[in-house]
Amino acid sequence: MLNAKNIPYEDIDLSIINDKNEVNYYLSMFKKAKVDLPAIYINMEYFGNYEKVQDLEDHSELDDFLFYKEIKSKYEDHSMCWKCHLDN
Repeated sequence: MLNAKNIPYEDIDLSIINDKNEVNYYLSMFKKAKVDLPAIYINMEYFGNYEKVQDLEDHSELDDFLFYKEIKSKYEDHSMCWKCHLDN
């Protein structure tokens, strides 16, 4: 869905990470932050999981939401990346 809308994203596939400690780190951080997987971040802000994005798309609200987020991000300082969010 993101590809079809030409939305850039970063995909982190835990199944291909060979370092077990790194995988455990990510899993513990997602659990600590109470983040549902797959986690979706928009403008470095936790948004929800795939079902939430699909629900917006099903109700023809995703494009409007993403446009709002794009405009909002131009006027805000996003100093906390997704990794930083998980560490807090």
